[in-house]
Amino acid sequence: MKKYLLYLIYVLDHKWLVFRECVELGIFWRGVTHDFSKFSRAEFKAYANHFYGVKTRETDLAFGRAWEHHKGHNAHHWQYHVKNGSVQEMRTADVLEMIADWRAMAKRSGGSPRDYYDANKAKIILAPMSRYLLESVI
Repeated sequence: MKKYLLYLIYVLDHKWLVFRECVELGIFWRGVTHDFSKFSRAEFKAYANHFYGVKTRETDLAFGRAWEHHKGHNAHHWQYHVKNGSVQEMRTADVLEMIADWRAMAKRSGGSPRDYYDANKAKIILAPMSRYLLESVI
């Protein structure tokens, strides 16, 4: 039970940080709805077990399924826009929410969204205008 409470606290803290960043970026409602899927049956238990439980092959597999669900149901993840080998432009609000998410993560882990982007740029698949917007804002 403790792992679920710890994970809930983590998610609420993350959502609060993202909300504040979204407000700053002018996308208030995105801040309210950010990562709601993390409370879903498809994600919550698997994430809690992965981050706060004992790691086993089963918990790793469940986490993998939960991560696939998460990025497949949340348009602020660039992976959401890569389908069958083609990449689609992200809406402006999606890019801004992704930046808010990266800013929130940076507040807890150190570094900056630019550091994260520069370290992972080769793996991040974005359509040209989405990449331009991202690089312009971060």
